[in-house]
Amino acid sequence: MLEFSPVNPFEQLERIESISGPHQAFEEVVALLLSECKLIDGRIRVFRGDGGIDYYRGNFAEGAQLTVYQSKYFTRPWDEVQKCKIRESFERVSSEFRLEKWFLCIPVRPTLPDIQWGRFIDSLLA
Repeated sequence: MLEFSPVNPFEQLERIESISGPHQAFEEVVALLLSECKLIDGRIRVFRGDGGIDYYRGNFAEGAQLTVYQSKYFTRPWDEVQKCKIRESFERVSSEFRLEKWFLCIPVRPTLPDIQWGRFIDSLLA
C-alpha cells in the first residue's frame, strides 16, 4: 500500500545531516526549471544582496519591464520574519525597476493564510 508523505523532498533533505545545502539545491532546481522552460534570461549572482532578484526575464534598461522570480527557502508556514523578508524583497525590486510580473518561488505548497497574505503583491502590480 502506498503511503502519502506530508514531507516534501526539500524538507527530507534538511533531515539528512550529511547534506549541507538544501537551500542551495532548491535554488539550483528552480534555476534549471525556469531555464529549461525558457522563462528567464538570466540569474543574479549574490553580491551584497541580490536586490530582490534571483532570476529575471527582460532587461535592465531604463523604462524596460522585468519579470522577476524570487526564491525563498521557507519550508514552514510563514511567520512575521519570513513575511518581512518577502515584503522587503518585493519592495526593493519594485522601487528600483518597472515590474511586469513578480513570482515567489518556494519549495512547498503555501498554506491558505500564506496565500491570503501574499495577495498584497497582486494589488501592487495591478
